[in-house]
Amino acid sequence: MSQQVKVYRELQFFLGGAKKIAFSVNSSGNVEIKDASGNIIGTLDAVNRKLTLPSGAVLDVSAATGSIVFAAGEIDTADLASNAVTTVKITDANVTQAKIAEASLDGTVAKVVAASNVIGGIPVLHRISAAAGDNADHDVILTHKEQVIDAWIVLAGAGVASAVITVKNAINAITDTMAASGADATLVRAATIDDANHEIVAGGTLRVTTSGGTTAPAFICYVLAVRVA
Repeated sequence: MSQQVKVYRELQFFLGGAKKIAFSVNSSGNVEIKDASGNIIGTLDAVNRKLTLPSGAVLDVSAATGSIVFAAGEIDTADLASNAVTTVKITDANVTQAKIAEASLDGTVAKVVAASNVIGGIPVLHRISAAAGDNADHDVILTHKEQVIDAWIVLAGAGVASAVITVKNAINAITDTMAASGADATLVRAATIDDANHEIVAGGTLRVTTSGGTTAPAFICYVLAVRVA
């Protein structure tokens, strides 16, 4: 029985000359693109129609006159992670607020506000509401370190004689006592912020305390703060 001997030839494509070379790739294999020294500068995955660049390589599209279009799922969540090898920077003017999911933004990524900062920081707002009832502490455990810069209450019903509301850092008062004895819809702003207590550590307790009256009125307390290091 005779045997057939198949000979496979290695094909090399040199890119970058004056002539443009068009070629096709069998769907079962990959094509490696190398520089003159034999270093791989890119790999074409013919099956998945994917170009892979090695670590340290750069895909430069700064001079492109058109645009690069990504199909759904082409940019994976991992590509945008803080520890991703390749970071994706989106600066296109077409990325408008319409492209952001509704009701999705909060203070999670608000930057720390440095002392004497040149660029203004983004404040974060805490809203603590309570129904009428017994005097009590209403606690919020903070995930980040913050400095309280303002606070105010809005009565959500009739006030209670002698009732007051205080914003605290755990047991230590940040604000003065805000009167909660007025009529429904009354707004009362803190008159003082104690700078000895207004900085609450990550994991610390932002506390709103009702006291003074026989009971506590219904209210909403707004606490404005900034992230700090």
